[in-house]
Amino acid sequence: MHPAIRKRFAANTECEYPGRARLSASTIGQCIAWICCLLGRPLPVSRGELDACIRLERAQGGMRWIRDYIHPGGKVERVCSTKRIDRKGRLHECARLVSMRLQLSEEGGSLVFTSDAFLLDLGPLHIPIPDILTPGRITVRHEARGKDRFEFHLTCDHPWFGRVFDQSVVCTDPTEN
Repeated sequence: MHPAIRKRFAANTECEYPGRARLSASTIGQCIAWICCLLGRPLPVSRGELDACIRLERAQGGMRWIRDYIHPGGKVERVCSTKRIDRKGRLHECARLVSMRLQLSEEGGSLVFTSDAFLLDLGPLHIPIPDILTPGRITVRHEARGKDRFEFHLTCDHPWFGRVFDQSVVCTDPTEN
């Protein structure tokens, strides 16, 4: 894995990454994003090219990823999720009522997160959601773009509707004091 990616994920510290986002979605994807607002806001409804800021904060049982998409004029759309490890050692990305179980891999120096299940989280109950009722297979690629920049690229492919999301944010590491 690229050394900058290894360092970024090994740190487990709070930090902020400014960047520029390119957000696109099909009509079905747009509908999915609006529906997901009711479940915890894991996906942005905004589209187009926007300034962005990704912030990491410690959260109960994991790290919270806060993604702000900044519109011209200053309006901000905030999307949040928390990465946690479950009792069986599996990685989950959680957004209030839903979680996405993730598989990790390394491809060409990039860190890749791939969804393999979605769950409805109701306290101690974690109910599997049928694939057809989910946004689809989500792949997030964290790729180095030089020493102090990286790209966070999310794609989502639904079994019936094809590519419903394609989102990319190119960020800069914070300057070290």
